[in-house]
Amino acid sequence: MWALLPIKNLDTAKQRLAGALTPAERRALFDAMLRDVLTALAQTAGLDGIAVMTRDPAACALARTHGARLLSEDENQGQTAAVEAGIAALKADRIDTVMAVPGDVPMATPTEFERVLAAHQGAHQGAHQGAHQAMIQAMTIVPLQHLGRHMGQ
Repeated sequence: MWALLPIKNLDTAKQRLAGALTPAERRALFDAMLRDVLTALAQTAGLDGIAVMTRDPAACALARTHGARLLSEDENQGQTAAVEAGIAALKADRIDTVMAVPGDVPMATPTEFERVLAAHQGAHQGAHQGAHQAMIQAMTIVPLQHLGRHMGQ
């Protein structure tokens, strides 16, 4: 199974916190959270790879430091579109199982991602939410040709 992270432009991340944080603080927060998620995924046993769908140069550089495969979109069309495009790119390379993970999952750990992988392996199909309440956005999908996600819609 591969992890797929759809990452929008870092400069516009965490807009919901605009009333409490400056643009620089929001960017720093998202950057820290993204680093934590990528580190946790890189340390997750049983994960076949990490792919990051982004057009942000800083996110690309950070993804490279964690050994992630970079996927690019022409324009930022939102999380669902990024996941769809990322899955299509991975499917073209015969990768048939993906765990979509937001780049800002709070307090993510390798153990929690391993639990998601184990739950998927135990069920062999379907969508599973993570073991920790912070992991509710992680999902696994098999087979990829039977997708019908509508995140945020």
